[in-house]
Amino acid sequence: MTDQSMRDEIEIIQRMIQETRKKVMDSGVYFILWGMLTLVATGAFQISAWRDKLQFMPYIVWAFPVLGIVITLVLKNKREKKEKIVTFVDKVVSATWFACGFGIASLSLVSHLGSDSTGVGSIFLSFVSIIIGIGMIITGAAYRWKVFSSIGILWWLVAVVMQIVPSEYMAVIFCLMIGLAMVVPGIIANILKNRNEK
Repeated sequence: MTDQSMRDEIEIIQRMIQETRKKVMDSGVYFILWGMLTLVATGAFQISAWRDKLQFMPYIVWAFPVLGIVITLVLKNKREKKEKIVTFVDKVVSATWFACGFGIASLSLVSHLGSDSTGVGSIFLSFVSIIIGIGMIITGAAYRWKVFSSIGILWWLVAVVMQIVPSEYMAVIFCLMIGLAMVVPGIIANILKNRNEK
């Protein structure tokens, strides 16, 4: 291998790493979107529970994810038209979050249909936290951003904590985690993206 071909290969690898980092920053919008929607839905659900107005719970639980899916598909379609190339890493991360979202939706349905007979209701947010942790760890590994993987582990720890604290604090802890571990990293990614584009 000649020196020139080695330099060319190193340049290609460096460009690929740079593109991967750019993808992480582009995904910040999705973390902000889903973080905010989850924050609002969980907060609305908790307020409904405190006020004993749970008859609206099915609408709360399903309206925000449907809105999120529509917005995500529009943003994703716009991004794919702009970039014209979807990498394997992009496909893995998309499939991961699709699976996580479908898992959370399924868990929500089981929790709602089974009421307390399944026992899922009391640990619902812990299960959701575990699923989000899995998504964050895979995203962090795929995009080589260790912060996301660390946040994934934090989600798992919070899942355990939520089972130790009194149940009335579970949603509060979950909302804090959504803010700190989804919205904030999304905002940071967007700030870095805007800084790199200048």
